[in-house]
Amino acid sequence: MKKTVASKALMMASAVALVAGCSKGTGSYSLLNDAEDYKQQAVFIPKQIDILWVIDNSGSMKTSQDNLAANFQSFHLALPTVQL
Repeated sequence: MKKTVASKALMMASAVALVAGCSKGTGSYSLLNDAEDYKQQAVFIPKQIDILWVIDNSGSMKTSQDNLAANFQSFHLALPTVQL
């Protein structure tokens, strides 16, 4: 019984502390003046990537393996047109 009362009192005190700590302040966390805007420039930097193929060599994947082998050249040719 005492544990239940103590537990409820602790929960109530925690709730009051949380509500009291959450003020609706008008302060701003921005380091810029109101008239200033930050604009980030987009710059394309080509990078090399590594591609790791993990291929299941179980017999049930034979059809998928054949499909991959047949279409690998298409994948290779499409790479230069993809912008990452």
